[in-house]
Amino acid sequence: MGSPSRPTTFADQASSQRLIDRLAYTYEEAAQLLGVSPRTAWGLCSEGKLRAVRVGKRSVRIPRAEIERFLSAATLASEAKNV
Repeated sequence: MGSPSRPTTFADQASSQRLIDRLAYTYEEAAQLLGVSPRTAWGLCSEGKLRAVRVGKRSVRIPRAEIERFLSAATLASEAKNV
């Protein structure tokens, strides 16, 4: 199904930490954090399930707080389903 796991390097960890420390993310960055494709992240925003903010004419960012809200809601829904 997925690609085989590769060892995590210090550079990978540093890059991941910089990504986590951001206040807002592109579709690609948000997708990486959510574990989905950029197209799925875009679709979630398009459907109104994940709020995105337009920055300038062409740039869109997804706030970190919105990603955290989405993950919390998904976790609660999953837990409720398993009860």
